[in-house]
Order: sequence, then structure tokens, then C-alpha cells
Amino acid sequence: MRITFNATLLAFNTARFSSTKPRSWADFWDTARFPGPRALPSFNDPWRVFAAALLADGVPADKLFPLDIDRALKKLDQIKPQIQLWWRTGDQSQQGFRNGEYVIGMIWGTRASALKAEAQPVQVSYDGAFMLADTMQILRNGPNSAGADALLKFYLDNPMVQAKLAERLNVTPPSVDAVAAMSEAARANIPSSAEAFQAIVKHDTAWIAANQAKMLDAWNVWIQQ
Repeated sequence: MRITFNATLLAFNTARFSSTKPRSWADFWDTARFPGPRALPSFNDPWRVFAAALLADGVPADKLFPLDIDRALKKLDQIKPQIQLWWRTGDQSQQGFRNGEYVIGMIWGTRASALKAEAQPVQVSYDGAFMLADTMQILRNGPNSAGADALLKFYLDNPMVQAKLAERLNVTPPSVDAVAAMSEAARANIPSSAEAFQAIVKHDTAWIAANQAKMLDAWNVWIQQ
């Protein structure tokens, strides 16, 4: 069950880039203008990394799909030596930023928000970001399925609760009433804000689902080279 909309996006250290700031995946690949260690995710869903590489290589956002995997991997070859952190969990991406393992990277918007809450010098760009849905599932034969069901119902039936969570995490809640209940400042920072939504990549979910195994196979071969 979908509980929020989040984004995977570009984040960078504002202490490192205080004047000229990176905004796009082309900037992420531009190690001359924006030097420093980088971070990318490495787990079983590599399409966003492929898409970012293609955007950096000049492919228009509305022409990304079907993804040219071979072209994406060639572009990734250029940046691979600069990737100091291949994160596999959101917590790892946060810790890597805190520790200075990277100064610019691909990260989940919720994790960037958590870093901001810690007063870390992080800023994000929605240019070329990728929308995703955060979901919650109830375990079959779990220890308290009824309680889990009640919790989800409480959340979905209460727009104010959704709004409070969305403001804390900088995500889009599932109901329009919840969006309306958020502060104006909070609405300006979520993936569905007018400015962000224009910059977010509209992806082909059907193609991604049909080619998941192919992409993962190609990724696993490349990452181990």
C-alpha cells in the first residue's frame, strides 16, 4: 500500500560547493568543475543509475526509455574511479555523507531530509530526479496483523497525520487533503511541488518491470569488473 511519494535525487555538500553548485547529472559527471568523491547506490534496482548516466550523456529526459544499457555503462565507466561509496542502504548513504566519504551523490530524498534535520550541510536538486512510491505491507501470518491493519487505516483515514509525516520527511502524502493541510513552506519542498515536478523524470514503469532481470544482470557484471 502506497503511503508517500519520495524521490531519488542529486545531493551535495554545500560547504564543499558554496558558490557554483551542481544541479544536474551532467554536473555529477563533471569532475573538473565539481571535484571530490562521489556516491551511487548499488543494489537490485539499477535503472535510476542507468537513467542518470544517460541524462549526463545528453539523452533528453523524454527520450530515456527504453534505456540504452550499453550506452549507460560506457558513461558509467567514466565516473567509476570517482565513486568512493556504493551504498546499499539509506543509512549507509547518510553515514557516508556525515563521514565525508562523498561530497556529491545520488540519495533518497528522505535521507537528505534527515541529514538536513541534523544540520548537515546538504542541499538537493530535483533536476533529473526520479519519483518513487514508499509502500507499507502487512506480513502474512504476522504476530499482530490486526494491529498493523489498524495502524494503516488510521494513517490513511487521517489527512492531518499524513501531513505531519510528510512535513517531517519532505515527501508527498497520499491524499490531496493532506497536501492541503501542509504548510506552504513544506509543500514547496516535496516531489509534487510545481517546481520539482517539472524537473522530475517521468519513467516507464512497464519497461522497467519487464527488463528488471536484464538490467540487474548487466549491472552485476559491470560492478564486479
